[in-house]
Amino acid sequence: MEHKLLIHPAVLAAAITLLPLGLRAFDATGSLVSQGLTRDFIYHAPGVAVAEDLPLVFVFHGLGSTAAEVQYQSGFDAVADANNFVVVYPSSTLIGGDVQWNVYADDVPGHAGIGEPTATDDVVFVDDLIDWFCMNHQIDASRIYVTGFSNGGNFCYLLALQRPQKIAAFAPTSANLVGETTYMDDMLGASFTPVAIYHVHGDPDSVVPYPDAVHDPAQWTWPLSSFGSGDCGVSEYTSQNIVPAVDRLTWCDGSAGNGKRVELIRCAGLDHAWGDLPGYSASNAIWEFFSGYTIDAPLFTCAVGVQEMTYGITPLTLQATIVDNVIGFSRALSMGSDVRVIDPQGREVLRRQGFAGSGLSLPDLAPGCYRVNVREPGAAGLALPIIVR
Repeated sequence: MEHKLLIHPAVLAAAITLLPLGLRAFDATGSLVSQGLTRDFIYHAPGVAVAEDLPLVFVFHGLGSTAAEVQYQSGFDAVADANNFVVVYPSSTLIGGDVQWNVYADDVPGHAGIGEPTATDDVVFVDDLIDWFCMNHQIDASRIYVTGFSNGGNFCYLLALQRPQKIAAFAPTSANLVGETTYMDDMLGASFTPVAIYHVHGDPDSVVPYPDAVHDPAQWTWPLSSFGSGDCGVSEYTSQNIVPAVDRLTWCDGSAGNGKRVELIRCAGLDHAWGDLPGYSASNAIWEFFSGYTIDAPLFTCAVGVQEMTYGITPLTLQATIVDNVIGFSRALSMGSDVRVIDPQGREVLRRQGFAGSGLSLPDLAPGCYRVNVREPGAAGLALPIIVR
């Protein structure tokens, strides 16, 4: 897979921006190739360069919007400067005639919700973005978070189902979870992995209806009651006023064994907009929520100089497409290597400890984009993509 950074001269010249109190910030645009498409993103970090081992926050724009618009709308640059993390604003693609994310939750390619079978898999794009920031800026792989507005918030919910082992917490705003019923029932039932959810929504919202329109704790509230049931066995909420016109509806308060919280922030009188009201800043509150979570055992690490440290003799690559159910590595792995194969839903489908060699047989796998996580003795880990057709 090809990853490359494209920084326009004008952006590079303006990459260092003076901030109050003498602070400086780094701004850049980047591009990478994912699934054969060139995908763009904007990112921002405190300081004159991107420091190593920082948390990474994704902010996804809404339908018909842009990365630059949600950057301005959310105000997350200032939150990143104040709290020392990297924030990235990716750009979606044209799907079904609209600029949008592929948010439909199912296990088949495309976007079945709008009859678009060739829509790109944006979950894989996020995987590729994480890999890019891992390779180029050595982010903290245990502190990756996602938030987004409207269609971008829907995408956060999809990632909560499909990448719970990679992303530490999720904050959809003015959003919902949409997809194929049987698939979602399974992912929120037998296949559920606990996740932390902080949902911000205006009431009333004229575009994406407020989830608890009748204000009844005993009524099932989609999808928050489902996440509450999975996380802590609670489908009803308790309510607490935060500031005038802002209430916190809590399903899971973090006291369950997994420590996950599931909350809906009701912004009374706010229509379809980013959740800012007097006394309440959604972006600051989202970061406060995020900062309480890490992935205890991330699927990969981003050590300084990972390429040189891990594969100083010969870099490791593998064939992009599986042939005859065998992974072909570009060289033999050292004796004692640990190899894990992760499916498109973020689940481990194969693990070989103590492995050595250049070919690894796989079980029969459904078509899709998988990740092969490799750790050789005494070296940092590396995540490599494969496609099963």
